[in-house]
Formats: sequence, structure tokens, C-alpha cells
Amino acid sequence: MERSNKFIDILSNSNPHTTPLDFSSYRYINTPLDPLPIDTKTVQPPQFIPTINEAIVHLKLLKAFQVMKNKVLIDYETDEEEYCEKRWQSFITLAVRRFIIFVSAIRVNAPGGQSGPGTESQIFNNANIKQDSFVKFMNDLMPPLDVIMVWHSFLLNPKTFYDTCLRTNVLRFANFPLPLYKLNQFIDNYTFEFNVNPTPQENYLNLIKSFTNDERDYQYDIATKFSLYKQTVRFYCPGCTKVLTDWVRISDENQMGLADRNLSVRKLRSRSFVVEELPPSKCPCINISMITHESLRILHLIIDARRKYPLLPGTFKYFSSVICNPKYSARSPTTLSEDICLAVQKSYSATKDLTTIINDIPKEYANETTRRRVILRNYLQFNYISATVENGIEVGEDLVGCVLRQERFLEKINKMDWLHSPLIHESLSESLIRYKRFFLMLTADRYRLNILVPTLDIDLLWHTHQLSMYGYFRDCRTSPCHYVIDHDDKIDENRLDDAFARTARRYRQLFKDNYSICYCQYCTNYRTKYANNGLLTLFQTKKKLETKENAIRNNPLFDGEKQGGVTHISVHNSIQMPTKKATKRRQKNPVPWENNRIDGGHYVVVPDAPITTDHCQFYGTGLCNSVNAQCVSDSGKCCSFASCTSFGGSACVTDSGSACGGDGGDGGGCGGD
Repeated sequence: MERSNKFIDILSNSNPHTTPLDFSSYRYINTPLDPLPIDTKTVQPPQFIPTINEAIVHLKLLKAFQVMKNKVLIDYETDEEEYCEKRWQSFITLAVRRFIIFVSAIRVNAPGGQSGPGTESQIFNNANIKQDSFVKFMNDLMPPLDVIMVWHSFLLNPKTFYDTCLRTNVLRFANFPLPLYKLNQFIDNYTFEFNVNPTPQENYLNLIKSFTNDERDYQYDIATKFSLYKQTVRFYCPGCTKVLTDWVRISDENQMGLADRNLSVRKLRSRSFVVEELPPSKCPCINISMITHESLRILHLIIDARRKYPLLPGTFKYFSSVICNPKYSARSPTTLSEDICLAVQKSYSATKDLTTIINDIPKEYANETTRRRVILRNYLQFNYISATVENGIEVGEDLVGCVLRQERFLEKINKMDWLHSPLIHESLSESLIRYKRFFLMLTADRYRLNILVPTLDIDLLWHTHQLSMYGYFRDCRTSPCHYVIDHDDKIDENRLDDAFARTARRYRQLFKDNYSICYCQYCTNYRTKYANNGLLTLFQTKKKLETKENAIRNNPLFDGEKQGGVTHISVHNSIQMPTKKATKRRQKNPVPWENNRIDGGHYVVVPDAPITTDHCQFYGTGLCNSVNAQCVSDSGKCCSFASCTSFGGSACVTDSGSACGGDGGDGGGCGGD
């Protein structure tokens, strides 16, 4: 298909007085918002469904990310693939650190940057009230593209983003949309270079300078200046805030730097013995002699358990009283977190590894054990880049992995070059209809029986929707289900494979239309396999079959018979679970994308296989990596865990916002067919 720049006309030929209103970010900044609590007893049409213009700018942004990556790797040949992969991963690690500095500076120095104390509901409602001084402050600056890349990926894990921002007191920042309408101005329509005017750059750098005295953090564009082995950082204790180490490289030749799996650096003033009975006045960091990723996870866990507030990471993701199903609003995240904190303190010993600490927590009640493990097993996959930012917000989530999983989607979309399609307006119009239907399926309570898997075009619109957390949360909470639908980026590949076929069949049943018109072998096989009745096609007249075929070929989303088009399955969030059942399924039914796996040796946490064999015990025996927590008591403790086959997981999500359900046993996983 010929390349076209029609997208430029679409963005430029619209009425200049109305075009900005096509962007949720513009509406958030320039129009009043209703600060009243949402009525979860009534259903309203979604108000923040993305527009065609927003989708086009999102496509431009994905192009800009690719241009930035090319700059980072410009001097290296393709035969240096292993080095390039490590260089890019290390660059992302530095970008994550810069994002954490950015948000930490907002918390400390932006007017109204802190959400304020209180219960989850109070903080949520307070942060939803637009504060003009904060909005103006954010609107006057523009972060560099590497920071935007991390912000973008974090937003696409909405419940994790919410949990982190609420716990670290920056929920007002979380509500500020990724400013697509401004990004459009700064991304060149032909080269996709990111060129920001001096004033927004200067305002950003002034914010950073107000937070840190390290001049190395004052660079704006680091893509062309990045050096793999010259970047250095120091580690700080999350408890006493003391410097723990001398300068450490992002990566080094021995694979022992911050971005390396085998991080190992001697702690300053380390002791030759441990203190088993640690008094409250002593920080647990005195028991550490070497800083490793394992020791950082243990240190954060015991300090989190000791101080009790902020609540443990994941508490508001899985056990929120606000963005959950309204019937669970009586539960108390604080009570639940404090219970787990006490259990950790009883189990902790300076001589135990993290797995043993979690395993040794008393198993008095099955549901209580599952609840604790749902929270604590996350520490096994945390990547504490935030420990290198003095007085910064604490982020355990492996944001490097988030970026790399999103990159799979980015590469697929950019390779198809949808942005330069001469039918971009027609195809996006069709995709917008399809996404509205998909969102209806996501949020309609009666359809929550299985995971729903998007196609690439629907996923683009879904991602665009989530770039305004304020708008996406509002649309979810005013929908028939009245709770926030997560976008889980860690789903076993075989479960994704099965669910795509079911999604296509359900879509066809509801809307009398094809879910995928991609004619690659994979999509064709599953379209045939899960047709309502395969025998019907044998008895249809030739004319009817030709009519259907012509309708498909005339669809603006049709992209040839052998191409993996925009209605192909979106698999960027697939991972490999190491459980016996998942392994057996992979051997029996390998998926087409199985060979496109990342070499795990480079990574702190392997993006497409974050759960190791050693940690299977915390995930049951099945294909799920998360849990559906239901609160059936008024005390506020969640004491029941439904399986994914009974309460389901629309879009890999359930009431708790997790990938699917737990079986109520120790593992919290499910086996789901």
C-alpha cells in the first residue's frame, strides 16, 4: 500500500477552535471538571473514549519512541545485537530513574503536588478536585522523551500506577493526563524527532534542580549522550535515608551494576555480624553487607512492614475500597496491610532469603495465607531503581519490564506503518467503533466470564484511553460494572491464545461482525475453529459467501491475505508462566510468537518471564499470575477468593483488577480452561 501523509491533514485541517477539545488532556487542563463523587448506582455513557486525533498523535508518539531508540543505538551494527540489547535496557533503566526524580520533584516542589493525608476515599476525592495552580505548573513544562516513555508505559498498567501514586502521595499527578495535544506540537510530522521549545524545557529542568544537586541529572536529552559504562548512581536506605554504597555503574563488564541481574556492591561501613533481635531504634540496613537486588527487596519489605504507612505495595491494586466493585467498598485496605506487616515482622530473620521469609509466615487460614501471598510475592519481582534516588518516591514495580513489554506492541504497530496509510481516517473510524464495542464487553457485568483479548487496533485505542487515568477511571466507574478494569501486561501466552478465540466468538455473537479480519494463518485457523457452527458455511450459497468475502475486503482495516494486519491478536502482554501446567500446555500447543522471546540473562527481571521456577509455589499450578479478591464480610478483611472460571476476568481483570482468579489455596493461581 502506498505511503500517505494524510494524517497531517487530519491534524491540521480541523477547526483550530475545536481541535484541542478532541484531546482529553486539553479538556482536563482548560475546562471545568465535576469534582463530585461518582454515583456507582447509575450507568452513564463513557465521556473519555479516545478520538481519532488522539489515536493519530499516539501513533506519532510511538514513532518518536522508535526514533529515540535508533539514536541510542546509532553507532552499533546489527551483528552487535547482544550489546545493543543491553545498551537499550540500561538506557531504559536510567530513564526510569529520571522519571522517578521527575515525580519526586513534583511531590516536593509543585504547588498542590501532594494529594494529602486521609483514607483512600478521602485522598481519591481530594485528588479529583482540579487545582489550577498544579495544572498550570504541569502544563508549563515538558519532560524529555525518555521520561515520557516511562510515564506512558506506567499509565498502561492503570491499577499499579494508581496504587503507586496513591501510596506515595502523588495522586494528583496521576490524574494529570499524558499531554497528547502538546506532544503533537513537539513531534515532527516527517522525521518524528522530538523537539521541545526552550521554555517548557527550562521549566522542567528548574523543577529537577529544585530537587537534586547532582548536575548529571540536569541533562534534558540523553539519547545521543548515553554511555553504557560511564553512568553511575548511589544507593540510599529507604528507612534511615543514609547512603549505602559508593558510586555504582548502571552496568559493567562483570554484569554487576544497577541494570544487571547480578548486582553486587559492598555496603559502606558494613559489619561482619548480624543483629538477630533488631531493636526498633535500629534500621534494618545495619544487617546488610552487600547490596544486591535480593537484599534491596528484603530491606524494603522489612522497612515497609515496620513503618506500616504508606501501606504495602499492591494493597490498593488488589484490595482497594474505591476503584473496586462497590459491594466491596466496606473493606479496609489499612487493616489488611497492617495484618500482613505484623506477619512479616514475625517471620523476618536477618539470615533468611526473601522466599523463606514469605514461606515462613504462619499458615493458619487458607484465605488469609492467599491474601498475604498476593501482596508479598510481588516483592520477588521488584526492581528498586528508586533506591538510587535520595528522598525519592519508592517504586517497586519493574518499570523497565513495563517499557519492554509495551515495546513489543510499539514495534508491531510501527512495522505496519499504520500512520502512513491513505485510509487512516477510515480505518481509525472503524477501530473506534470496534473499541467502543470492546469496552462495552469489558464493562458489562454479564460478559465477565472469561478473559477478553484485544486485537492490535483495539489495543491502540484502549491504550490511548488509559493515557488519561482520570478519564479512564471515570468511564469505568460509571459503566455497568462500576469498577476499574485493569490492563494486565503479564498473562501466560497459552491463556492469551485460548482467550482470543473466545473473544472473537463472543464479539461475533453480540455484534454480528468479524472480530479479526486478519488473514494470517493464526487468525484464520482460530476464526474457523470457533465459528458458531462450522457446518453452516457448507450450506451457504456461493453468492452469500462472496458477499461476506467482499465485505471483508472492502473493510478499511483489511490488510491483505497473508499480512498480520491491525486486527491481528495483540500479544505484547504475554509471558511464560513456569508452572507445570503452563509448561505442559506450551509443549502441546506452542504459540506462533513463542520464538520471539527475550534473552533473560541481561535483565534484573525478565520482561516476558518475570516469575521464576523457584517462585511457582506462590502462584499455584495453573496459568494465572494474579487473584480475584472478594470481600464477603463487613469487617473489611477480604476473606474469599474466587476462581477465574466462576467470577471471570474481563480483559485479564476482575473485581480486584487482577489478571484472573485465585483458587483459594496457598498459591493464589488458577488453572483455567
